[in-house]
Amino acid sequence: MYSLNGGVNDVIHGLHIGQADRGPAAFASAQRGHYHEKGLKCATTIRSFASGRQRISNIKCVFRLSRRNYRSALASLPSSSVSLWLTILHGAILVSCFVSAGAMSAFGQRNISPTSAGPPAPSAPYVPTLTYDVTSVRQCSPGPQNNGFHDPLHSGRITGGCVWVEQLIGWAYGVDYRVQVLGGPDWVKAARSNEVRFTVQARSDSATDNKLAKLSDDDATLEKRHMLQALLADRFGLKVHMETRPEPAFALAVARHGPKLQKGEPPAPRPEGKTGPWPAPIESERDPRGMSVVAHGASIGGASTWDLAGWLQFYLGKRVIDQTRITGTYNFTLQFHGTFSDMQPDDGSMWPPVETAIREQLGLELRDTKVPLQVVVIDHIEQPSPN
Repeated sequence: MYSLNGGVNDVIHGLHIGQADRGPAAFASAQRGHYHEKGLKCATTIRSFASGRQRISNIKCVFRLSRRNYRSALASLPSSSVSLWLTILHGAILVSCFVSAGAMSAFGQRNISPTSAGPPAPSAPYVPTLTYDVTSVRQCSPGPQNNGFHDPLHSGRITGGCVWVEQLIGWAYGVDYRVQVLGGPDWVKAARSNEVRFTVQARSDSATDNKLAKLSDDDATLEKRHMLQALLADRFGLKVHMETRPEPAFALAVARHGPKLQKGEPPAPRPEGKTGPWPAPIESERDPRGMSVVAHGASIGGASTWDLAGWLQFYLGKRVIDQTRITGTYNFTLQFHGTFSDMQPDDGSMWPPVETAIREQLGLELRDTKVPLQVVVIDHIEQPSPN
């Protein structure tokens, strides 16, 4: 039988030289022509074999006859019938060649191997095993300090400057530390009132660096999280468990009278010496009257409602789900002061709370809801000894 692997390899070779970019119809047509030609060559090969001009090892058609058996079959026939039987055999072989080639064309179009019993078994999930070799954890001095964390994905190093432990736990388990890390004492919390923060540094040997450099981004992410989890368990005695809980959240939706959003504009020129994305999709600044949030023309032409939901989640410390069904990017300004629960009797000169501001200024609203949320629950943690 004609080798399916050989045929598929021929088709793949054809794709590599330009068949793929001609579309599915062109590809299917090319396959049909390819296997039609193969069928003609197959029949010609059989005839050459019968006459002794073709080696048996070169025949890949449906009948695997040895030259002796083929000739013996013909010799056993009456001389008057040889011509007729040759015609019949050649016709049968020719039909078989085309049927076989046609079946292989169908297999090629469906990407199905005739020897496969089903879809391939999924590969086993990647299991991270790496840890840091040297770690340093020191508590920061009280007072305002820069807060930052540098964790290059394909390198066995991290540097955290005056970070809250709750932040470290969120990064270690791949969750939003503002809403998905629960439990633990007050000194763990990521809050401005909490002055217990730590500078964390860690590194691994060159072998770990080499392994991380060769991993995919997904597998390297699993390794870096595992490494930070091991550091927290070693230095803070951290023990946690995962749960899925229905948690209070906000749904960002379109208000009754519709959205009040302006379509995004082209990006502003990048200032000289400015690095990183410019401008950011959403920027904010404090004002004596509250908080001013500006979404303007970024490289994508503005900010989406998904971007706005993410910013609100960051500010409110509560999950915000974008349910507006609004697509595209927009320019807008949102000016507000806290939430309803934050308002004081003497706040008359302040901007309105965020719930009112979103409705009046953007034509959107925040609705109370609950969503299933995976959370990290702290079972045990202790302050580390400095080193």
